[in-house]
Amino acid sequence: MPSITFRILAKPSQLEFIEDDFRNLVAALGDDLDADLDVTTGLVPDPELVTTWVEQFGEESDPDGDDAPEGTEIKVDVRHYGMGSISGLTMHFAELLTVREKDPKEPLLRQVQDDPGSPRVPWHVQVQP
Repeated sequence: MPSITFRILAKPSQLEFIEDDFRNLVAALGDDLDADLDVTTGLVPDPELVTTWVEQFGEESDPDGDDAPEGTEIKVDVRHYGMGSISGLTMHFAELLTVREKDPKEPLLRQVQDDPGSPRVPWHVQVQP
């Protein structure tokens, strides 16, 4: 059973929306995806993600506050995916963690993005067969 694991650094307020987006994608794929989604919060943040956070969002003013960023792991255990490859599915999930300023110019070229985007939150992904 392949496993897609995203390690992210996010504020609890951001994580709520990210988790909803992941669950909505799983639901939207219906019978084409049979998978379990597990979210683990409160992990020690990866130093690389912290560096990216500081570069993208600046220093956190109150790291001990209620909405301080924390390490989180979102794991998707895939039993069946009928719409292509696991790497393609991983790209769909990764798109949920990307912010784009503008849509592609041509609807027919949705796969070719005019705007490379920026991370919604810092993240790493690992796919295990």
